[in-house]
Amino acid sequence: MTPTDRRDQATELLDHLSACVQAQDPNALLEEALGGLMAFVGAARGFVLMQEPTGRPRVRAARALDRDTVRGDAFRRVRRIAEYVLGEGEPFVSASLAADSRFVGDEAPAPVDTSVLVLPLRRGDRVVGALYVDRPAEPDAAPLATLEMPLVQR
Repeated sequence: MTPTDRRDQATELLDHLSACVQAQDPNALLEEALGGLMAFVGAARGFVLMQEPTGRPRVRAARALDRDTVRGDAFRRVRRIAEYVLGEGEPFVSASLAADSRFVGDEAPAPVDTSVLVLPLRRGDRVVGALYVDRPAEPDAAPLATLEMPLVQR
């Protein structure tokens, strides 16, 4: 990636962050944060999982994903990963979810291999949510795992 490409990405991310600051509605804020991360890493789809006051996780924003997909059996592994990040506060990165043995369960393999990034959302020292993004793991595309992790862990 050239310095110009990185500068363009940073400018786009700053635009999203500016929109976040101006958002009065918490759901609009989550939508902007999700859109900013997706644009920054070139993700195809994503969702925000938030911890509800009842303690249950709930999808509060999504892009390129519908409710039935997120609730479906084929998405169980993805939900487990996002819930892990929500509970532990540690980022999750996988260049190829099909080749990654973590969080494997009894669900059928996904029809398309994906590169995945899940980041914790914090309020102070407390983890309050998780941002999940992915894109097809294509041979010519750089995986989401190439994102500089020290940048996203702060």
